[in-house]
Amino acid sequence: VAVTNTDTTPTPTPSVTPTPSVTPTPSVTPTPSVTPTPSVTPQPIPIPLVTPTPSITPTPSVTPSVTPTPSVTPTPSVTPTPSVTLTPSETPTPTPITNNIPDDSCICDKITYPELNRPNLVEKTILGVSSIQIGTAQNDELLGSNSGNIFDAKSGDDNLYGGNSRDILNGNKGNDFISGGKGDDILFGDEGNDIILGELGNDLIFGGKANDSLNGREGNDIISGDKDDDFIDGGKDNDTLYGGKGNDIMLGNQGDDYLFGNQGSDSICGGEGNDLISGNEQADILGGCAGNDILYGGEDDDTLTGGKGDDILYGDMGNDSLIGGSGNDIFVLKTGQGFDIIADFTQSQDLIGLSGGLSFSQLAITQNTQGTLIKNLLTGEQLGVMVGVSPNAITSANFMLV
Repeated sequence: VAVTNTDTTPTPTPSVTPTPSVTPTPSVTPTPSVTPTPSVTPQPIPIPLVTPTPSITPTPSVTPSVTPTPSVTPTPSVTPTPSVTLTPSETPTPTPITNNIPDDSCICDKITYPELNRPNLVEKTILGVSSIQIGTAQNDELLGSNSGNIFDAKSGDDNLYGGNSRDILNGNKGNDFISGGKGDDILFGDEGNDIILGELGNDLIFGGKANDSLNGREGNDIISGDKDDDFIDGGKDNDTLYGGKGNDIMLGNQGDDYLFGNQGSDSICGGEGNDLISGNEQADILGGCAGNDILYGGEDDDTLTGGKGDDILYGDMGNDSLIGGSGNDIFVLKTGQGFDIIADFTQSQDLIGLSGGLSFSQLAITQNTQGTLIKNLLTGEQLGVMVGVSPNAITSANFMLV
């Protein structure tokens, strides 16, 4: 290991964070016990019995031949009010790095949560006496029974309410309000700016086109924003979230969650629990917040903040800013993946992880105006800088292979 002093290295700065917009197509859900590879996005395991895809709009194949006579009139849990088009809140701007003091702040605290309790003004009510119901061109309210429902609301700004069993609800065109109720439901927003609430059960939710607001509520949910700029909240339990296309805002909330930004410049917050977060394409802002989290920046210049807990931060491609927060954090460096700024490396607490065949003997540890510069001794490639850290204090004990 060569130790020298030089002040000639340019100081990279974190990229400007864009404003959220995404659409995923579910991939494969990673196994929690195995550390995922940064370049591979796990795909979710499909829910048994029914395996819909975001691009297919389920339409009932049977139309009731008898006009049903309702015996019991279900009532929705909320009073309908005029619909409001929701758009994701402004993307939080990362704080510029000026020192190496651990920062436990969570980007979740900087996000404005949209109002989700906004059903549409109803023009026609359709009772779910038959398990299959088709909407009209008006603003319909489709109320499900407890035996399992298949609803296609067609056009209009509709309200769809599932019952206590597994429901398949499709908002179709218009700005729809969809509530799955109890049971493991499959919910499609399709076109328009939709609000979809999974409620109880392990739900499969697809936002479709336009800017949707999606919340799994309770249960282990799989949620895909699909196209455009979506707001996605996993709610309680262990959820898998896909932003899809567009600049999305995603919150894992409670539980051990998997969050994949996919395309677009996304703002992703793990929340509570031990989460796996991948920004994937474009410049993203990722925050683990509480728990022992694993963060992958993906492509472009990303900002990763571990928050509380023992976190592992992979900047991946691009010139990334890595902020571990409190806890015993690992900042991973790899050749050919850009120059990373490690903002708060703490001696005897944090480690630098070396990946892709990189070893400590291949490193040159020098000093620049920000702190300790880490270079590839063989190629001269600059891998990263530890802000506010003296190179004289760095030894092989500060590194590990990952």
